Amino acid sequence: MKLWIVGQFVAEVEHSGQSRVLWEFAGVFDTKEAAIAACRNETYSISEAILNETVPEETHAFPVCWYPHIEEEPAAQVPSNQHSGVRG
Repeated sequence: MKLWIVGQFVAEVEHSGQSRVLWEFAGVFDTKEAAIAACRNETYSISEAILNETVPEETHAFPVCWYPHIEEEPAAQVPSNQHSGVRG
């Protein structure tokens, strides 16, 4: 089952020589439309995740992430056999 995670951008910081994005969790939704509606302004993003799929231990970015107030939805979608989410 595909879910949509909504987060709010907080800041971009340097950590161990790498740029990192800090964000606050704003909700998880079962429809893209509900996730878009939860995005209050241009600092909110939507990322896709697959329910009950684990993510690798290493830090990685969401495979699909976009800001609905300032970007078009990307054409690429998360295949059901790919990992999604951020850990680290």
